[in-house]
Amino acid sequence: MASKILLPFDGSKCSVRAAKYVADMMSGDAGIHCLVLFVLPFTRDLARFLGVSGDDYDLNLAKLAGRIKWQVNNIFNLRGLKVPIIILEGDPLKVICEVAKREECKEIVIGSRGHTGIKKIMLGSLAGKISKKASCPVRIIK
Repeated sequence: MASKILLPFDGSKCSVRAAKYVADMMSGDAGIHCLVLFVLPFTRDLARFLGVSGDDYDLNLAKLAGRIKWQVNNIFNLRGLKVPIIILEGDPLKVICEVAKREECKEIVIGSRGHTGIKKIMLGSLAGKISKKASCPVRIIK
């Protein structure tokens, strides 16, 4: 039976580690499929409110999406794998959990920076919040 993994990816070092982990899993098991998700928390409405033109927003989104797609394809293509990439706007916590449920993912694999102490209190942990809210198991890669 095929198993679908959701991989939230933002281009950070920790998300690259998580992507490599999933790519290695897929290389060893043809029954594992991955859906890569990039969530842009800076929405078009917020950009408009802050005075950013629609054209500037679109241009920057296209550049960012291109960079994300290049990173993801570089990781997976080296292993002979192809994965779909979805780019959405909104609150990352909400969007990640909604996509995992809608796509019937069996697991979410997400990277974590591993903040401790005051940084963890001030910044929180998206990975930790996802593990509490998601409808499926969450594997956190440090």
